[in-house]
Amino acid sequence: MMTSMAPSSFWAAVWAALAVLLAWPHSSSASRLRAFGARRGGELTRIGIAAVISSLSAYMRNGGTLVGAFEEQAGRTFATRRVSYGRVRSMLEARRMPKETVSQVSSVAYALEVSCCLSERLGCQASRCLDAVGASYRRMDRLARARGAAFAMPKATVKLLSALPVLTLVLGSLLGAHPLAFLLKPGAGSICLLLGVACYLLGLLWMRALLKDMDEQAGE
Repeated sequence: MMTSMAPSSFWAAVWAALAVLLAWPHSSSASRLRAFGARRGGELTRIGIAAVISSLSAYMRNGGTLVGAFEEQAGRTFATRRVSYGRVRSMLEARRMPKETVSQVSSVAYALEVSCCLSERLGCQASRCLDAVGASYRRMDRLARARGAAFAMPKATVKLLSALPVLTLVLGSLLGAHPLAFLLKPGAGSICLLLGVACYLLGLLWMRALLKDMDEQAGE
């Protein structure tokens, strides 16, 4: 009977080990180990601001503490059990993607700090506050992408028009017209050169002012 029981005990142990392995990735301890192990060369892996906010909310929904969620994303333990603006900004700066700007980091850090204070004072669910910050950031990111796409063509046109005078001089030299010799000659050539440079600079300033005004109107 003992020999017949041995195979069943063996397979029971195997199935138990598989169950533990399948359950391991979903445990909070495993998630913390993966977060701390996501370092490359001593630096945290850049996953993006939206992913960081989603991870914070998921940590809270799984029963974690608010400070523990930020410590997990920062990859370190805070000296005091408090979520401050400086700590949040430092964490986001280390985790943001290269395309995400410093202004985005500053605004999201401030919003996260406010949401944490709101949750502590009013007793509301921190995960809902974090979800609201995440939704707001995603809208801001979509707006920034749309603005970049809208300004791509005008900026390309400005670059092309800015290069036209240089291209004209090069083309004239290749055709044998010697435009540089004429422009550098005292008299009419020097007057044309000065007028051309002045109009060129004024045009650049005017186009820059137009783009800046359009950018401000789009941000409003």
